[in-house]
Amino acid sequence: MHFSNNATTATTRTHLMPQYRDTKLEGLSHAMIVSRDQHNTPRLCCLPRTIWYCSVLLAIVCWPGLSIAHAQPPKPLQHAWEISPNFGDVWAMTKPVRSYFVNVENLNAGDIEQRLITAQRICLNHDKDGFKGGDRALELLLGRLKSDSEPLLVRRVMVSAACLLDDGTHAAALWEIARDDTDMRATVEKFLAKWENPSAIEVWRERVRSPSDNAMALALALEGLASAGSVEDRQSLISCMRSNTVSESNRVLASLALGATNSSGLNDLSEEILASELADRYTLVANLLRNHSDEESLAKLLVILSSGPNTARRIAAEGVAAHFPKKAIELAPSWTTDPDNNLRRMSLRILKGVVTSESLRLQANLLGDTNVEVRNLAREQLLGLAQGDVRPVVDECVTEQFEGGNWRGIEQSVILSTQLKDQTRCDAFMKLLDHPQPEVYMHASWGLMELADEPAILEQIHRYCEPITDLFEQGAKVGQKAETIRLSFLLETLGKNRISAAVPMLKRYIPKQDFRMGNLSRASAIWALGQIETDTDDPALRAQLRERIQDLSSMTPENYLVAYACVLALGEFGYKDSKETLKKTGAMPPNPLGYAVEWAIDRIDRAGK
Repeated sequence: MHFSNNATTATTRTHLMPQYRDTKLEGLSHAMIVSRDQHNTPRLCCLPRTIWYCSVLLAIVCWPGLSIAHAQPPKPLQHAWEISPNFGDVWAMTKPVRSYFVNVENLNAGDIEQRLITAQRICLNHDKDGFKGGDRALELLLGRLKSDSEPLLVRRVMVSAACLLDDGTHAAALWEIARDDTDMRATVEKFLAKWENPSAIEVWRERVRSPSDNAMALALALEGLASAGSVEDRQSLISCMRSNTVSESNRVLASLALGATNSSGLNDLSEEILASELADRYTLVANLLRNHSDEESLAKLLVILSSGPNTARRIAAEGVAAHFPKKAIELAPSWTTDPDNNLRRMSLRILKGVVTSESLRLQANLLGDTNVEVRNLAREQLLGLAQGDVRPVVDECVTEQFEGGNWRGIEQSVILSTQLKDQTRCDAFMKLLDHPQPEVYMHASWGLMELADEPAILEQIHRYCEPITDLFEQGAKVGQKAETIRLSFLLETLGKNRISAAVPMLKRYIPKQDFRMGNLSRASAIWALGQIETDTDDPALRAQLRERIQDLSSMTPENYLVAYACVLALGEFGYKDSKETLKKTGAMPPNPLGYAVEWAIDRIDRAGK
């Protein structure tokens, strides 16, 4: 048996670093964009200040619905004013891309160009939110294609559109339509493999039996057999792997097809490949044995796990996890420290089903993982497991993370403690407010906003905010964005707990003062005043807030978010002297200010003050 080594090298595919989704800065999406640079350092950039009545914002912020699942754990770094009052997720900037309007009836238009453009638009929009008429479009496309009257270019685009709309129901018809054109046939073959449809299986088998110089056509055939082939294809696939004319990438595809269609009987072939000098021998064997469940196959998979490259090790690990669960549980602890983050992630999924003290500690160790997906998964699993008798173990693990020096572990532990509503952690959160890592101190302040209600902690928060307020007011300090976020959550904490002693300090954030007090912290302070002063008749305060709403100077108009918080506060107060000002804003849904104005006017009408 001989395997050629002169083929081209196969390539394999490898949360911009995630746009800080590991900490979910949804609460700042309207005011800031938070990303990471090449060194994984958070970088916060202010968006241009937008006048709050500007029509541009109406196009940017749309109303996604009135559903906030309060039964779910609190979202990291979500501000109190985002959900109180509850207008839904109006601040989310990540919206699904909506479909352009496509008049599918134009597929029957008399003009060839119009039919072509309509088919192209279907290809571009079929999977976007708001696309309509898919069933009708498929009906029209099949009708046009069966008539054989369309120019070749139009037929090719229509075939692509039909495949994208279909679920395999019309696979045989599409294959028949595409048989006589190479480009259309290639398009349909990809979808036949996706649908696991055998319409082209004889064509695929013939290509594999007699590999030609067309590597792409062979690749399509191998992918098709992997999804729709059977054990009877074993010999032809083995012959394909042996051929000197087959590229290395197609040899890998052949091994995938063999492994997918055979759950036994490939150990001799695997042994020979392992003994060869093929560069991809470990990957080939891992593909061949991934669905085997015998001990001999397990031994080979373990060899791959100990000696193979990462791609092969991942495939072998998946095979072990699927068919040798006891062995996977035995190996999972070592995978938690594996250099490959895919194996670390797999170890978490395996350990999730093993509710023991050791398993929980192994999962907790990954709270500080360098990979954001791994550490988020570790936290999510611990959150779900922290029930009943195992809760003390989880609490111990969190304490160990707080005492450790890994800022990622501390950050995740703050989020986990907050989601578990563990108020005993508030003292620890206070100590983290001056941590050098922004992710840590921002989350610590958010955790306090969610949990703090003890007078001693609230007094410490008030004392912490006072000197910062002094520096901002004097212009002696310009807060970095992360520092402003920290301050804003602390001010919201005082508001949630209605700390009346903080009112004089909070009022200092109302004047614009060249925005040096920070717009985010000003908005949080004004929201907090609305919570604290609900039952206080303070005409001067209401006048100040109305002035902020009406500040539309062309050069430096009041910040949109500050105006939003002012509207909320006036609604909380419920006095009719503010109703006319609110009406004059002209703000209407679907922008956030419009919802706030509607809500505030309704509150004023109900209060009747």
